[in-house]
Amino acid sequence: QSNSVSKINPNGAAPGLPINYTTGASPRGVAFDGSNIWVANGAGNNISKIDPNGVAPGSPVVDESGVLGQVTNVYPLVSEVTLIVDRELAIPVLNVRTGARSVAYGDPVLASSTSGSGLELRFMGSNADVQQGDLLTTSGVDGVYPPGLPVARVSRIERRAESAFAKIYCTPEALVTGARHVLVVKPVSGQIPPRPQVSPEPVVKKGRLK
Repeated sequence: QSNSVSKINPNGAAPGLPINYTTGASPRGVAFDGSNIWVANGAGNNISKIDPNGVAPGSPVVDESGVLGQVTNVYPLVSEVTLIVDRELAIPVLNVRTGARSVAYGDPVLASSTSGSGLELRFMGSNADVQQGDLLTTSGVDGVYPPGLPVARVSRIERRAESAFAKIYCTPEALVTGARHVLVVKPVSGQIPPRPQVSPEPVVKKGRLK
């Protein structure tokens, strides 16, 4: 009876919260041409075009437990997500217990191993204050992930006398092997308002003193 249709779980909306798009009177039929959605208006001899886009490359993807990865390719009907355990992905993290910042690197070999990890904290000193079970969250310094999202927990630490760095393995908090429902988050950099333009100050020329 209304002249609108709803899109469920768009980018930026909470799960289950619809966003309405205005169409013509009494929308009856919906068609998709590969890039756009068209709605036939039953009360008039016209159609309305709806832009289905809303997911942007680089957008963080999370489930109910933590960070899953990042959108890398967007198509009309689906989007590809690179998981945090992928070798090509690195994410700045914060140790909740100590406040120390570091970078977690994905490793699919670790993810498929019996250890069940999939992330490694690299370039951490052998005497670094890291303990098994430490929770790592997003630090927010990369301008992509909002700060405070759970990423992983430290699962194993190897300290060797002959190496200046410790090997620290982490297990993702998110279900990277079979998540069914996810939320696409707008990148932090896209939420920051543009810097206001400042008019240049006039240049005052100083004359010679006589």
